[in-house]
Amino acid sequence: MLPTDERKLPQLCTTKEIAAAWGRNERVVRRLQSTPGVYCKRVIEEGRSVLLFDPTTIEQVWGPPVNPLPKPESEPTTEIILPSPTAIIHQAASANELTPSALANRPRLPDLRQVDPNSQALWNRIEELRQRLAQAQRGERTQIVAAFAKAEGVSLKTAYAWLNMAPQAFFRCRRADAGSLHIPTELVEATTSLWLHHPKASAWMIHRWLQIANPDILIYKRGNYERRFSVRGVRDIRKRLEANPITRAALMNEDERREFIRTWSGAVVATYPNELWQMDMTRCDTFVWGYARPTDTEPSAFRLRIHDCIDHYTGAIPALVFSREESRRPTTRLLILGLFPKPGGWNIYGKPTRIYHDNGSAYIAEATQRGLATLGIETSTSPAWVSHTRGKVENFHKLFHAWERTLPGYAGEDASQRNDWELARLIQNTRTWWEKGCPPEADPGRGNRLLLEDEYKQEALNWLQNDYHARILPGGYTRAELFLREVPAETQIQYNLRDLLEIFAESDERTVTGNGEIRWKNQRYTLPDGSLMLYQNRTVVVTEFEHPLTGEAVVNLYIRQPDGGLLELGQAIPAPENALSPEAKTQRRANKTAIKELFAQAEAFRQQYLNPSWRQDAVLAKGQPAEPITLELRGPKAELRRETPAQAALKAAESQAELIEKMRQSDNPLSRALANLGMGTSAPDPFGEE
Repeated sequence: MLPTDERKLPQLCTTKEIAAAWGRNERVVRRLQSTPGVYCKRVIEEGRSVLLFDPTTIEQVWGPPVNPLPKPESEPTTEIILPSPTAIIHQAASANELTPSALANRPRLPDLRQVDPNSQALWNRIEELRQRLAQAQRGERTQIVAAFAKAEGVSLKTAYAWLNMAPQAFFRCRRADAGSLHIPTELVEATTSLWLHHPKASAWMIHRWLQIANPDILIYKRGNYERRFSVRGVRDIRKRLEANPITRAALMNEDERREFIRTWSGAVVATYPNELWQMDMTRCDTFVWGYARPTDTEPSAFRLRIHDCIDHYTGAIPALVFSREESRRPTTRLLILGLFPKPGGWNIYGKPTRIYHDNGSAYIAEATQRGLATLGIETSTSPAWVSHTRGKVENFHKLFHAWERTLPGYAGEDASQRNDWELARLIQNTRTWWEKGCPPEADPGRGNRLLLEDEYKQEALNWLQNDYHARILPGGYTRAELFLREVPAETQIQYNLRDLLEIFAESDERTVTGNGEIRWKNQRYTLPDGSLMLYQNRTVVVTEFEHPLTGEAVVNLYIRQPDGGLLELGQAIPAPENALSPEAKTQRRANKTAIKELFAQAEAFRQQYLNPSWRQDAVLAKGQPAEPITLELRGPKAELRRETPAQAALKAAESQAELIEKMRQSDNPLSRALANLGMGTSAPDPFGEE
């Protein structure tokens, strides 16, 4: 094969010199003429044709020579053509060595064909055994071989096998051309092109396309033999392409390139307990038996979700809760549970300085962030698609799933690891036992049924306390002991449970309907005492939180006061759906009772302010002065007294004098005349101006 580039060659060696240097037969060396990447040249010396090889190109196929090459007598003057880029696939060297210059400058590696010293010493002992057997008598040979086998710690059959082996079979020397391809360049280029065009295709499909395009290209000659390119060769070329960084990048799609480009550095560090918590959620790998949803009427097999937070410094678990769904309520329950000491010796708790989590909607929710800010807890969010910084909590999930493999009903990491026949048997046994009422005497046993939901939670708690927290760390302490030994006392604050529930509660405003109900998350709520009927068409504040121990949703109602405060109305309950149900009748009776009490209080309020002196229904006669009345107001600010007749007459005279004076100053002569006649105030001014 003649490459394309040219360069000065240090020396050319004859076939005999190459055979002596690599310990090969000259006939085998001559076959290298058809090997891609090997340069050879025929010259005429002393009237005969001599075949010369470039040793550096042979090293790319056979590796370094076993024996030294002859030293050149003068400066080389022969030119060589270097391999083309496609010859990279034929090379048996490292995939990162992309150019012949890099191959020439790379440091020499030890010869992989060198014999192991231990194997060589064993072979020497076998040779000595052969010599002893040649000199021994016929009856003594079996005893000698048996003694040798006992000394070497092998069987008698193995000792005889060693005696019958040749050196090549015993040492199993690695071929010098092992790992190199002997495929024509045009076939390699065609296969590489198909792989680049269809990186997701199978090796069988690539081979089929080559066969359809040109069946003759799959047949080539190597030496005196005809070879056929197989599917295994296609797969081998793909492996070599993936071993090279450049060709591997060429085979990547857009998603793989984005993942390859994404880099990270640094680590999350904590120096004492409760300085940093990591929080995450995953789905359990074990099926349990129970009601998958609160609205289900029939039990079934389902998988829970586990929510946990881990102390980064010690690896201890301050809180661990299970839920059927992924929402904010289990996250709130998890945070509240981590702030309190738990029963059963689970004393890992406290207020963390910072919480580290991903971009889950439950963690970045406004209510969660508001509650943490109220408590003075900082939050940090890991970058998107980067999970290495949450290695602590991810490792805990790995250990938890490893423990789940010991439980009945294990579902596996994916469907390929799931035993459907075994699951069907466990589900059937559990359903039969459940229909009988779960009597202890009819229990099929741990390995013959699924765990109930409560049983699974108790098993998980036992594993956490007795295995995970009790495991001794390299320092000689368990995780629980290390936490209790180094936790700062100021971080273990005693909180009021009701205050924490209100801090993390989800709140919004709703309008009370005419039947005394509100609509919250597609469900109708009301107050059990019927007092919500009193606030028809009024806006109330609704808060909801999940109880940290029971996991039940708690909905409270408040009315906003003028000063901005909230007046608690009570804990709401779901409104009855069926109007003919006993619950609906009880609710209607409570509503009517509340309404009657409301009207009674309203009537009492009316009686306080309904005084006859506040009303004057009689129509006053025209022209007669109205009799003044006293409005009896409570309090010191208003105290009105009834006028005496003398005070009323004086007031009327003053008004009449003012009217007469006004008529006298009028421009109308008639008005002035009437004023002079002394007309009273009972008669209106007929000529008054508009």
